[in-house]
Amino acid sequence: MPRILDRDDIVHFAEQLTQQVKTEAEAQRQRYITAGHGKAAEYAGLLLELSRYDADPAPTPENYPYLSAGAGEATGRSFAEEVNLVRTTAQRWVPMNAVIRRLEIEVVEAIRAAAKTGDIEAMQAAATVDWSVVDRKAAEVQSG
Repeated sequence: MPRILDRDDIVHFAEQLTQQVKTEAEAQRQRYITAGHGKAAEYAGLLLELSRYDADPAPTPENYPYLSAGAGEATGRSFAEEVNLVRTTAQRWVPMNAVIRRLEIEVVEAIRAAAKTGDIEAMQAAATVDWSVVDRKAAEVQSG
């Protein structure tokens, strides 16, 4: 006879499935961008600088330390080339990350909804994510 889960067991199982989905989402992100909290802060800084750069009528490299760091002798890129590289990378990354974020949110909410009703099978089904949509978005972004 199958064991009937009590409310605490269902909540714990939902938390496990949610963490599994979040881990899978992060693995998807890492396929396209470097992992780590420091790297995430760096990317956020780059995007912030890029936004400021685009609004600056007379940008100078010394006002953009993150963008400037990628330019120079070591990379062989000029400041303008680095700005264009960051812009192109962001234009490709943002749509893919948005797909990952949407999937993650939808799946986590579906797990939570199923947990409220105690439907273990629905929780498990919700946690089975078709991440191939990210690859399709990546291909679309790369070709576009």
